[in-house]
Amino acid sequence: MNINKLKLTTSLTECDKHRGYLLDALEYLQAIIDAHDLDVFALFADKKIVLRLDQLAYRFTRMQDETGAKIMPLILELTAEPLDETATFIDKLNRLEKLGVIESALQWLELRKVRNSLAHEYPDDPDIRFAALQELIAATNKLIEIFERIERYLVEKNIV
Repeated sequence: MNINKLKLTTSLTECDKHRGYLLDALEYLQAIIDAHDLDVFALFADKKIVLRLDQLAYRFTRMQDETGAKIMPLILELTAEPLDETATFIDKLNRLEKLGVIESALQWLELRKVRNSLAHEYPDDPDIRFAALQELIAATNKLIEIFERIERYLVEKNIV
């Protein structure tokens, strides 16, 4: 097997594990958020909930990193897409968009912004933290959609 295909398969397996943990965390958190008696302050004080929030943030970051840093460049290599050595990450994203691997380069950049914002915490303002949680949930769902689109592309093109 080609070394790049092996690397790609390994990264896809890793992201599949992250997706499973993300889906578990989303299901758990969505049930709590949908509760009629949601107390935003209590949401961030409950240890079980905080553990799931941490799981969501950690797995989102890991999956976003693995997809952007490993899977996307490997797809370009395996499809023999001509990019010169000075190509920037946005050049690579634009090429992936043109190929139909991703829907939008800008969408991916938005996910990176969410990923970078996870380093910031707002311990004294539960409303801001709740808004950030809602943004993370939406971004997580989008990341999973992108990953699944990548999987479909790879199967359709017989890359994996």
